[in-house]
Amino acid sequence: MGLAAVTALTWFGLNYLTDDGMPPPNERVMLDVRLAVDSGIDPTDLDAAEAYVAALPRERDDKGSYVTTGALMADAFGSHMEWHPYESYGLCSGADPGDEYFVIAAYCPLSPESFMLNSTHSSYPDYLYKEDFTWTVAHELAHKIIHARCGTVHPDFPGAETEGITNSYAVAFLGSPPHSADSAVSVSPEYAMNAATDAAAQRIQRGDCG
Repeated sequence: MGLAAVTALTWFGLNYLTDDGMPPPNERVMLDVRLAVDSGIDPTDLDAAEAYVAALPRERDDKGSYVTTGALMADAFGSHMEWHPYESYGLCSGADPGDEYFVIAAYCPLSPESFMLNSTHSSYPDYLYKEDFTWTVAHELAHKIIHARCGTVHPDFPGAETEGITNSYAVAFLGSPPHSADSAVSVSPEYAMNAATDAAAQRIQRGDCG
């Protein structure tokens, strides 16, 4: 993967959903994800930003989406979201970043002020209207935090995969539920959390990068 840190989720349709506030399918659109929102958090204070995001209610905005919540989460770390077509992902890694139908979002250490949402992924725009979207935001922010704390998105912990560590970090410190990685794990075991990834996340948060 080179420098790219890619999170991947698969989505198999929303026809069964009855969530209050979700617009009907014909009203779900590709929203502007580059919102200018102010969380009021100093992004250089990682501990404060983590506490803010962990406590932030995952709520729908006036469009019925979770984009505003995601933008607040990102702003706490001095970051923002961007739409990118799939082919742009390779600009970070210099290599094939994965299947167009698999990759849903990515953090690139070369552009730490943002992370990319794959505008060609079939889950969008529906995914913007599911709380799961905030789990993806948390995962990408966890990549950024690990990069900031360790100087790399790939800290070396025996028995702990990078993506699994990142998921463990998002669960432990950014308020994601433990099952938030399930759909990714079903197609890529490297996203699985275990005792080793949980321990690694705890050590990274304390400044111990292995």
